[in-house]
Amino acid sequence: DEELDARTRVILRERGDIPAHRYAAAVEGLHALGRTLARFLTDYDVILTPTLTREPPRLGELDGGHEERPLAEAIAAFHSYSPFTALFNASGQPAMSVPLWWTANGLPLGSHFAARFGEEGTLLALAAQLERVQPWAGRRPPLCEILRPA
Repeated sequence: DEELDARTRVILRERGDIPAHRYAAAVEGLHALGRTLARFLTDYDVILTPTLTREPPRLGELDGGHEERPLAEAIAAFHSYSPFTALFNASGQPAMSVPLWWTANGLPLGSHFAARFGEEGTLLALAAQLERVQPWAGRRPPLCEILRPA
């Protein structure tokens, strides 16, 4: 147990006893989701969502080290900041986040693009075009502001 991180211990505590048939059904559900997204994206080159829905969290706000926090609450906290990216992570859809949008406080929100299966090259070409138009390599958030306690 001590070799596992806190998040893994919480998952095992709350979901570790799921029967094999429910696990297999969940995996099949994710595969079905991937097939549905693949069909949807045949009509689009890319789709765009925000990476975050609000300013990035303060350091430690989403810390997975709180074992007393119920898993559902932790998931809700993560998804309240980034509800769109998990869909593509779970489905295996190629996606990227590029720092095109920044808050008034100088923090990146990001633009999240997803493409068809096997179209990682489309995303990389798009990222190169976007970076030429709006370079981000030298942009850095004001760390002293992020680290300052609320």
